[in-house]
Amino acid sequence: MSGATIALIPDAGPSWPQWYRFGVADEYGVFQIRGLAPGRYTAFAFYDDPPCEFYDSDEMPSCRSKGRDVAVAEGSQTIVELPLAK
Repeated sequence: MSGATIALIPDAGPSWPQWYRFGVADEYGVFQIRGLAPGRYTAFAFYDDPPCEFYDSDEMPSCRSKGRDVAVAEGSQTIVELPLAK
């Protein structure tokens, strides 16, 4: 997954796009996204085009089914294995 874009979308969804976080996987597929607010997120990994429209509230239920649920606690580190979205 070298160079894949990683997106974390909060459960609040499209109403809070300023809380969306993005990163890029390194040559080993490893990524870090720091400074997340505690809460639940859906994580996605993709290359050119996202698997769905993250900013459209009508699309979010189907979007979430294409990602991986992640819970973030204050001061924690979480390891997530993400499939590459198609």
